[in-house]
Amino acid sequence: MRHIYILFISLFLISCSNFVKPPELISIEDFEFLGEENDKFIFSSNLVVLNKNNFKIKAEEIKSQVLFDSQVIGDFLIDKEFFIEKKSQKKISALIYLNPKNINSSLFSDESKSLLIKGYVKTPFLNQKINFEYDYIFNLNDIMDSFVDEQISKSVFEVKEIKLKKIISTIVQVEILLNFYNDLGFDFEIKNLNSVIYKDLEKSKVLARSNNLKTIKVYDQNNIDFPVDLDLNLLSISPSMLLGTLRNNLNLYIDFDFVVEVFDNEFPLILSRKIVIDSKNFEISIE
Repeated sequence: MRHIYILFISLFLISCSNFVKPPELISIEDFEFLGEENDKFIFSSNLVVLNKNNFKIKAEEIKSQVLFDSQVIGDFLIDKEFFIEKKSQKKISALIYLNPKNINSSLFSDESKSLLIKGYVKTPFLNQKINFEYDYIFNLNDIMDSFVDEQISKSVFEVKEIKLKKIISTIVQVEILLNFYNDLGFDFEIKNLNSVIYKDLEKSKVLARSNNLKTIKVYDQNNIDFPVDLDLNLLSISPSMLLGTLRNNLNLYIDFDFVVEVFDNEFPLILSRKIVIDSKNFEISIE
């Protein structure tokens, strides 16, 4: 009798775990690049999931792998408790970890790709882990937009130095030394680098422009300096500077407009900085 009871309990537990359907993945939205950890890129996102059960479900954890062509390219993790009402959708915050070494360049073509999402949902009901497996159509360019904006502008791109090369009459020749440091785990290219200096923050008047059509190849774990030369006409900036009557520092504004090519896809980017000219000793700096 005792053995029959144990068998009954075991069958009951198995049937209950099969009875609960895991949340169905509807969409992945709102990507934001957070940083790098253990050679992986971390993104925050929102998963829209659907509870197909006729009852409310409670989950403590969702963990899954993301595969493309049988290669694990990343992981999803939700480690906070949440509820989903019966027959309803819910948006849940999640972390995405991508391994750049396993990402195939074909993932970033204009066509959406089919990814395999494979993992489990942990529920407090009988302390069960319910497995799931979904094919999800996705375009990784959505992730790269956030990545390029954040990582290139804050970590890869740097204005290393700005200096006055020479003054010829009323023309000031300025050299800006840009630095691109690549520790991303893959190569990228900088194309169509344009630099424009404006007189004011509203960009109402262009004072100088430099257009560069050269492609700058930045290989993984490499550091490249790239000079940009600009000619400034002091008469168009501030005649009082020539007369030595300018009392305050002069602020100008510069935009660096270029295209980043990653995995054969192009991402336009504009980075803005402020140029400060010291009116007393004519020193120049950039912020």
